[in-house]
Amino acid sequence: MDPRSLVPKACHQCRARKIRCNRESPCSSCMTSNMDCSLASAPNRHQIQSKNVPQKTGGMGSPEQFDALQQQLANIENTVDAILSNQTSNNRSLLDNTHATSYVAECGPYRTYIPAPYEGDSSFKQQTLKASRISELRPSEIERSPALSIELDALQFLLLSADTGVKRDVPPWGTQNTNMVPIPSELTIRLLKTLSDTQSLLFIFHPVIDIAQVEDICQRVYLPVNTTSIGHLAVFNGILSNLILGMSCMPGMGFYTNEMDRLQKICEANFHQATMADELIASPTYENTLALAMAALDAQLKGDSVSVHHFISAAAKHCLTLGYHRDTVVSELSPRESKKRYRLFWYIYMFDKNLSLVLGRASNIQDYDVDAPPLTVSSDPHRLPWDLSLNSFIAFSKLQGQIYEYLFAPSTRNLEAGVRKRVSSDLSAQLTQWFHTWQQIDASHAYHLEMFLNTFQAVEVVYHSILVLLDWGALESCSAADLPPSCIELARHGLNTHISVYSKLKARAHHFLLSYASWILSYSTFTPFIVVFMNCIGKSDASDLELLSRVLETLEEMASSAAHCKRQIDYCQALYRTAEAYIKSRNSPLAGVSPSTGSLPLQPLQSFGVDQMTLSESMGQSWNNCDPLTPIAYGSTSDRGSLHDSLYSVQTSRGGSNES
Repeated sequence: MDPRSLVPKACHQCRARKIRCNRESPCSSCMTSNMDCSLASAPNRHQIQSKNVPQKTGGMGSPEQFDALQQQLANIENTVDAILSNQTSNNRSLLDNTHATSYVAECGPYRTYIPAPYEGDSSFKQQTLKASRISELRPSEIERSPALSIELDALQFLLLSADTGVKRDVPPWGTQNTNMVPIPSELTIRLLKTLSDTQSLLFIFHPVIDIAQVEDICQRVYLPVNTTSIGHLAVFNGILSNLILGMSCMPGMGFYTNEMDRLQKICEANFHQATMADELIASPTYENTLALAMAALDAQLKGDSVSVHHFISAAAKHCLTLGYHRDTVVSELSPRESKKRYRLFWYIYMFDKNLSLVLGRASNIQDYDVDAPPLTVSSDPHRLPWDLSLNSFIAFSKLQGQIYEYLFAPSTRNLEAGVRKRVSSDLSAQLTQWFHTWQQIDASHAYHLEMFLNTFQAVEVVYHSILVLLDWGALESCSAADLPPSCIELARHGLNTHISVYSKLKARAHHFLLSYASWILSYSTFTPFIVVFMNCIGKSDASDLELLSRVLETLEEMASSAAHCKRQIDYCQALYRTAEAYIKSRNSPLAGVSPSTGSLPLQPLQSFGVDQMTLSESMGQSWNNCDPLTPIAYGSTSDRGSLHDSLYSVQTSRGGSNES
């Protein structure tokens, strides 16, 4: 059919009137004119198109087919969703496993290592090393005595072996506070009530000023307004642990012993957990600085000098950052807050200056940078002796820092002999004046009188040690012959004072002896032992050897209860054995026999500390029938001639002692 036949023509009325027709039936023109339209009976366009389009009956457009198509699409969508969900789950599991592995590797429990601090010329180790290389211990003397050679090897091995630091187990990052065991508030309240009417050592000689400060810290932990920091938790547990330890030294305080022990162990474990947090060292706040000072005190009581140096160095830097060493900064605070910060600063200052001399290194806090006022003295006659003692020790620690700075620092090595002696004399006069002032303190009305008297028994021994160290620092050569007689007598007096004090303290409580051992060995230079050793070698003095023996006996008795002083005691043992071997070699009938007068050379030791000596294949013919692995006793020299000890490898570094 012709497509044009499907398009209707204009109606007759419109064609007659020659007007436009919209070709509808009826058209709009006819409807407007109210006329009959000739197309009214003709089918319209939609009707024609509808007739030409076939009707869909049961085809793709049926409801059944549409429902089937929707179901198929739904099945496809479900399948695609399942595939995508499975892939996402696998990827997420892989990411989770990777994250978990990374967390365990980077943030899981691990062991950190704190190396031993460097020890300079004023340290006991360096003094011992210098004494072992005095010019009197010539190679010719060593060759005459196998025992002396062996003991010198032992001493050198002990001194030159690497020092071990401290290994600490560190928990995962961010778990220091979550791993802590909560302290029941009832026990804390009971403890504070017990201490409310007493004067703990923590308040009268350490960086916490009073019980009110402890109560304020407890409120911050039990009733926090803001998030409790790791510094607050560390201070809280450290203070409670220290208070209970102080109570254990003073029985009858109202707690059962087992209850005190249990609470103290929990607080101590929490405290150690908190001190491992990097936040304490990274963030300079008052609480973090106080926590570091408490950690140094805890390490000092245990004789852990490595940790003391670690914590005090960080605390000193916090003080400088916060401006606690400046009066213009702290004086702007309230009187109570100023008192807390001055007390904390001077406490850290005292530690820092003491370590400067004992370890032989520059202090973190320099005197020219400090203008903080001295601590105020209480009007309470019972507390007055403690306040005077604290101020006295601050002055003493300042002297210790000056002794290192003016006599033992690297910048002083080129000082002329006259200048060095004058500096030593001036510092000795200041130290003597300080000791005279110390002796004027009246402790008859002091709180905890027994603890005051027994704890400060060590002051006289430490005073003599520092005084001898000043004479030692004035020496130019490494020879016993240059020791002035006054220095030798002072050293002997210092050792006899130690023996006298020890005989008094060993009958007292265990903690007094432990504190005394830490004072004279870990936090002082036991120089009198070095000087008497040198004089014993230089003059072959048997009386000095006897004095060293008596002192060593006391040190060995202390070693059983003061394991933290083992290294210093080992040095003293090695020095005594060396002096003993030297005296015996000088008194031996073979003392005048030289290696060239007929005695046969023996093969040197292959290593220190072995029980056998291997004989050389190039030995004399008279030894050809000997078993080369025959053990030779260390003691007797009557049947084996002199021993050449080539293991004494450090001999070449003794500087001027290689003369024959």
